[in-house]
Amino acid sequence: MIPSGIGFDLTPEEREIRDLAHRFGADVMRPAGQELDRLTGEDVIASGSILWDVHEKWNALGIRLFGGDAMGFTPAQLARLGCLITEEQGWGDSGLAISLGVSEFPAMLAGISQNPDLISQFNTSRIGCWAITEPDHGSDVLDFGDGVTRPALTTPNCVARKHGDDYVINGQKAAWVSNGTIAETAALYTAIDDGDGVIGRGVILVELDAPGVTRGKPLEKLGQRPLPQGEVFFEDVRVPGRNLVIPPAMY
Repeated sequence: MIPSGIGFDLTPEEREIRDLAHRFGADVMRPAGQELDRLTGEDVIASGSILWDVHEKWNALGIRLFGGDAMGFTPAQLARLGCLITEEQGWGDSGLAISLGVSEFPAMLAGISQNPDLISQFNTSRIGCWAITEPDHGSDVLDFGDGVTRPALTTPNCVARKHGDDYVINGQKAAWVSNGTIAETAALYTAIDDGDGVIGRGVILVELDAPGVTRGKPLEKLGQRPLPQGEVFFEDVRVPGRNLVIPPAMY
């Protein structure tokens, strides 16, 4: 049974944007993905790699779904467009589709914060990453409740501790951070210590050119090489308290 209120007929605007994404998938993503899949992890992210052209050309299209860059559609319309665009990107190349998708995660989280300064700072013109997986926990950090993975997460690999008005981040994320080797910004899913003896979890936006941030080598994979992945390390990385966009109480 189809839920009421969901229509499958596309509006002219939706068709236009879908067709634009389809042409991008065919003309840009497919040939680039084939070229990148023959390279090493280092060569994929090297200066002059076609990977950078893909991100620049996608950004130039002006398709914006998140934050202050969103195109003036309602949330329901943006959700529909997100499905249409993601399907076309995945048809073009699955690895590049993930790279382009997670690049917008910081902008998405900044938009949720409704903080104009964060929306301006963490915008979709900058390459972002989804920094979630940890060496000892994989993606169990996404266990939003107190389920089976909770005991293992009492010793997190990455912690943001409250220090005055700021948070200081220490630890690392695992080699599977999508865009971890190329990103300018991060949506960091991490343990949060507010100094009350309770370790919660939250999401904090981080500039990856900040002092104390380093990267591991690009992950060498058997396939999906167009998606660059790698470790991100944090050593006393200080970020403003406003960058905590999802506190433990909301996680």
